[in-house]
Amino acid sequence: MVNRWRLTLLAFCFVSSAILAAEEPGVPPYYAEKERGWYWREPIPLPEPETKAEEPSSEHVSPPEPIVSSSPEPAPFSAAWMREALPKYRDAALENPTPENVRAYFLLQRYGMDMAERFALTAQRVVMSDPMLDENNRRPISSYGARVFDEVAREASEQVAKDIAGSAGIWYFYRSDCPYCKAQNPILKRISERLGFAVLPIALDGLPMPDGAYPIFVPDRGHARELQVTQTPTLFLVKQGEFAQLSEGLVTDENLVGRIVAAAHEAGWITDQQFESTRPVNGTTLVVDSDAVHDTGAVTPEELAQILKIAPR
Repeated sequence: MVNRWRLTLLAFCFVSSAILAAEEPGVPPYYAEKERGWYWREPIPLPEPETKAEEPSSEHVSPPEPIVSSSPEPAPFSAAWMREALPKYRDAALENPTPENVRAYFLLQRYGMDMAERFALTAQRVVMSDPMLDENNRRPISSYGARVFDEVAREASEQVAKDIAGSAGIWYFYRSDCPYCKAQNPILKRISERLGFAVLPIALDGLPMPDGAYPIFVPDRGHARELQVTQTPTLFLVKQGEFAQLSEGLVTDENLVGRIVAAAHEAGWITDQQFESTRPVNGTTLVVDSDAVHDTGAVTPEELAQILKIAPR
């Protein structure tokens, strides 16, 4: 009964809407366009927005001002002028390779090469006459000279390391099952015997070396935790309660000697002169003579040579 009442109500509303639509002026009756089907699904056209005619602006728009460079143009055939002109002449010769354009580009290129050659010849004379500028003086360019520098530095490193061994020792953290410790043992033994270092082996697992190296050892009693040892082998240079880490992992003979010298210099246990003697280069450097600097303006080449001087050693 309820469903029949609902159907009757829906039919009444549907017929009423059709009748009202038919009574509107300008709207065709519902049954007049039944071939369109469910045309209530069609989009409703929206009214077009009204467009207003643009009013002419009374303001006067000025043209943009041209950008004028304040920097002066470089002098013709100067280095700055060449940097700008040479690519332009090259592009002109590529885009329009007439005999005149190509010849002009090669002439300008030849002039630039002559400038570079004059600079190179003068630079060679200046460098040869000033030991501070001659890199061959800092370290020889030839293989023979470089080998001589390396040998002198190696002998100096050995002597400085022996001086360090007179007041410092080496702590050696290891584990009995560490294969890298087994490889480190003979290296450390050679260094300690050659340079005179006392070595204190510290076993993190409390066990001796399986190969019998360093039979006299001490078990770790918190030293590794205090020094933040995370792996083995680890070496420390020790002097009167001060510690300088040498390595964390396997190191070779010459590398270990260099680390001993560098660590001692960083800790202040050797002088700068001792450290410089172990380097395979002439460690002269340039410093600024503050007494020769009078103002912050332009500095002439003669003034520059007086300001930059060799640092005293």
